Amino acid sequence: MNNIIATQDLKKSFPINKKERELVLRGIDFSVSEKEFVSIVGPSGSGKSTFLYCISGLMQADSGHALLCGVDLVKASRNERSQARRKNVSFIFQDYNLVDSMTAVENVKLGLRFVSKKLAKSELDNLFEKFGLSKRKNYYPAQLSGGQRQRVAIIRALAVKPHVIFADEPTGALDSKSSALVIDELSKLGRQGTAVVMVTHDLDVAAQAQRAVVLRDGELVENVTHPTREQLFLSSRGQAQV
Repeated sequence: MNNIIATQDLKKSFPINKKERELVLRGIDFSVSEKEFVSIVGPSGSGKSTFLYCISGLMQADSGHALLCGVDLVKASRNERSQARRKNVSFIFQDYNLVDSMTAVENVKLGLRFVSKKLAKSELDNLFEKFGLSKRKNYYPAQLSGGQRQRVAIIRALAVKPHVIFADEPTGALDSKSSALVIDELSKLGRQGTAVVMVTHDLDVAAQAQRAVVLRDGELVENVTHPTREQLFLSSRGQAQV
C-alpha cells in the first residue's frame, strides 16, 4: 500500500534567544499509508502539535524530508505547500476556525468553495443530521455550544472528502456520545481511502486508531499496531510493558 505521508530524519527547532535554538523534533521517521487511521500521543511538550503542523504543511521543518502526497514540504516553497494542502488535506482544529459572521451550513459550504468542490444538498443534510445538528445548521457560531461548533468543524472537514484529514484534539470539546460518533466517522473514512492523522491526549480515543505512535522529548519512541490504552499509557511515560 502506498504511503501518503512519509518523513525521514525530520527536525524542527525554535529560537530561545538570539544565539540559541531549542530542538523540538529530533529526527523523526514516520509514514502513513492510504486508508490508515493513526493517532499521535505523548506527554505535554513532546512535540505532537509541532509534528502535526510540519507533516501537514502548516509549518516548515528545518531539515530532513516530509512527503505529503508526493510533495516534499521541507524543500517546497510557501506556495507549493499551500497548493499541497488545498488539493489534498482537511483540518480539524481545537479552536474550530469557524467564521463568526456565517451560519453553520455557510461555514461548511465555504470550505467546499475553498477547494473548488461541491456536495449534493442531500449529502450535506445527511452530515448535519448524523451529527445531530439538523435544526442548528442555520445558527451562527455564537449561538452554538463549544461541542456543537466542534461538530460543525468536523462536518466541514468530512464534506471536502480529502486524501488526508489532520485532526488536533478533535474530541476535546465533545461529550462521550459525540466523541464516539466522531471517531466512528474518522474510522469509516480510513476504510474508504482517506488517511487520518490525529493528535490527542485522550488515550481511550487514541486506542481506537489502527495504529498509534508515541512522541517523547521530540522523538518517536513507540509505534503500536492495534494499540490499547494501557500500552499507550506506559509508552507515554517511558515505562516498560510487562
